[in-house]
Amino acid sequence: MQTVKSSFDVTPEGRLVSYRGYESNVIVPTGVTEIGERAFWGARLMTRLTLPASLRVIGAWGFAGCTSLREVASFGGVTDIGAHAFFSCTALAEVWLPPTVRRIGAAAFDGCATLGFLSLPEALTDIGDMTFRGCRSLRRVSVSPKNRMFYEREGVLFDRCGQLVRYPPGRDAFAYTVPPGVHSLADGAFSEATMLREVGLPGSLTRIGQGAFYRAKHLRSLDLPPRVTEIGAEAFGACEALARVGLPCGLTTVPPLAFFGCAGLTDVALPPGVTKIGEGAFLGCRSLRSVTAVRLRVVGENAFSDCVSLRSVSATALPRVGTNGNEAFFTAAAQKNPRGG
Repeated sequence: MQTVKSSFDVTPEGRLVSYRGYESNVIVPTGVTEIGERAFWGARLMTRLTLPASLRVIGAWGFAGCTSLREVASFGGVTDIGAHAFFSCTALAEVWLPPTVRRIGAAAFDGCATLGFLSLPEALTDIGDMTFRGCRSLRRVSVSPKNRMFYEREGVLFDRCGQLVRYPPGRDAFAYTVPPGVHSLADGAFSEATMLREVGLPGSLTRIGQGAFYRAKHLRSLDLPPRVTEIGAEAFGACEALARVGLPCGLTTVPPLAFFGCAGLTDVALPPGVTKIGEGAFLGCRSLRSVTAVRLRVVGENAFSDCVSLRSVSATALPRVGTNGNEAFFTAAAQKNPRGG
């Protein structure tokens, strides 16, 4: 179906401000250099999109909510894809980015639930945080061998600074071993990897990003290497089958929501250096029976809320405890240390 020009609101400078059409096959006019913020927001009848060679920028939320979009026939000459640009384009199956793309903004493809394949070009130098969050069908990422910043190994995306950027959660594999030399897991690196039962981590690892294993719901156990000193919020959130985790000696804080919803977690031994448990860290860990700590000083709000099985807390001193939802922890701690030491 031919797209009519009146469907587009374009400024004299070439910025497409809004789209008001109802076509399924949308061809953006030649001369457009920028897709404005939220320009195609919720264009739910669009199934196929063609962008012109003149295009350079896709603004934030530019095509967000285009839930019927299945194919981008051409990205034109785009160099910059803004944050949340294709947020919740739930029908998008494949993305082949052109050689011109240099930057992908944060959460650009967040919520693209059926995206199975992504091809990244030579010029790409920057991928924002959580770019592929919610891409639970992603099976493979391909990277141009000429790219100097990123590379792929067996379909897994890495950067050349030693970070695992994204493990494709749609892979049919029950186990994966992170290669030696990797020192960081990016935010959301293994999120939604529901097939994984086991993940081997290298001794070189020092950081686990925010939501790194979020909703890896079949992950059973994990040993964190001794050099890990930083764990992001929600790192293991909603890992329902996680029954055991070995925490490293260098850890000083259990971050907020770190293990929330880990219904299979039964016993936790905190390293001697841990002095603080963040808000909601073990929220909803309904099988958690015991917590062992040495120098614990602060327990955040709702850290142990809904831990209905918690019966034993071993600590050298009664920590300062938040007031909301920590009654089970406080009672167990008081029973273990009736005089606070």
